[in-house]
Amino acid sequence: MVERADARTLCLIDELGAGTDPEEGAALAESILERLSQRQAYVMATTHYNRLKLLGFQDPGVVNAHVAFDMETLVPTYHLVMGQPGSSHAFSIAERLGMPRTIVDRGRELMTAESLALTEAIAAVNQLDQDLRESRRQFEMDRNQWELAKAQKDLEQTKLQDRLEQDRRRLRETWTKALEQTKVEIDRLMGEVRRTEGQERARAIEQLRSTWREQGTLPEPLKIVPTTTGPRPTAVDDWVKIRGFSDFGHILEIEGPTALIEVGSLRIRLPLNELERVAQPKSTALRRPAAKPAGSPGGHIEVDVRGMTADDAWDVVDRFLDNAVLSGWPMIRIIHGKGTGTLRRVLGERLRQDSRVVSLRLGAQGEGGDGVTVAWLDDEPS
Repeated sequence: MVERADARTLCLIDELGAGTDPEEGAALAESILERLSQRQAYVMATTHYNRLKLLGFQDPGVVNAHVAFDMETLVPTYHLVMGQPGSSHAFSIAERLGMPRTIVDRGRELMTAESLALTEAIAAVNQLDQDLRESRRQFEMDRNQWELAKAQKDLEQTKLQDRLEQDRRRLRETWTKALEQTKVEIDRLMGEVRRTEGQERARAIEQLRSTWREQGTLPEPLKIVPTTTGPRPTAVDDWVKIRGFSDFGHILEIEGPTALIEVGSLRIRLPLNELERVAQPKSTALRRPAAKPAGSPGGHIEVDVRGMTADDAWDVVDRFLDNAVLSGWPMIRIIHGKGTGTLRRVLGERLRQDSRVVSLRLGAQGEGGDGVTVAWLDDEPS
């Protein structure tokens, strides 16, 4: 073999280096394997020499393999295990074949400490590798089962989510149609209410407000969490787009996660995450922010009628009062400016005669003074 082997040769060698002194035979066997490796021959050699077994850990061109051995039954399983050196199990097999126990034990005592340690180390490595292979096989089985279960659960969740969304969409459409009918009826009744006076008008408005509260609020399960895809506003004077409004809004102040926004003549406070920052409309000039009323409850609304005639201003305030009552706002601020005082006086007279208004006062210091009228629709807190 040494003389004729080349890269196309397969050498099969049983018990290489046997039949002579084990230490010399192992060294000679290792030398032969080195020469065959240099000739790039393929070699399959069996051995009981630990020196040759160590080559599988030292030489990348050498791979160990052994036939598995069942230590419980002391018989080979004939299962070839790659990557591990085998153990001879001489003492275990001799004992199984009937060799007296005292002779076997004495044989173990006569082994050199180095040989015994190497044999035990090889056996321990083999057992660890076998345990690792079994753990890996079990892990793969568990992972496959988990992935299958997850895929089934994801599919069921997707189907359930689709059904829920279809039901929610259908219920929203039904609710929207009912709300539109309610709005038509409220508009009709509002026309009649404007033609009435005194307590009858107050009772009619209260009835409309109750109807609106019952039917004008989208049920929680049907609500969609508002989200924006564009940039969020970050500072006062930013212009924003608001869901449900055709006009753009202008931020007057930011307080925590909310902002006070002016939309036309209305002012309303909304969460920042419901707003989308936009460029300033070309046809809209920035308004001067008005001071926030001191001590007034959150959610109050302002209407700005500065520069209007008395009749036009009252028409705006009248409609605004209707909306305020239906929405359940406790108070409103009417910004009319100081000027000659005519607009303030006319609006004040009409507000005092209006059954929707419980009490009336001019703005305090920090609220705009004589340029603002505060109208309470519920009892003013002390």
